[in-house]
Amino acid sequence: MSISTILAQGPLRDMKAYQRMPDLLDNPRMFTAYPDMVVGIAKDLFTVTDDAPVPMRKTIMRHSKKVGWMNLIKDGIKGVKAI
Repeated sequence: MSISTILAQGPLRDMKAYQRMPDLLDNPRMFTAYPDMVVGIAKDLFTVTDDAPVPMRKTIMRHSKKVGWMNLIKDGIKGVKAI
């Protein structure tokens, strides 16, 4: 086996498959806004209070509006293309 064949079967194949991943991870929202959104949703869902429970949909909608719908859609499409 030649070196080019070995590389084509191993690391180069993986590098081609994930070549768009750096563009996705270069987005600052991936490490600031989205973790804050997930923590806020989890905090609201799992905090026990005396109030009536809020539907999960409303909780998710409230936190996702802080990030912005267009940002979520753009980053979601970019994420699907990256994998």
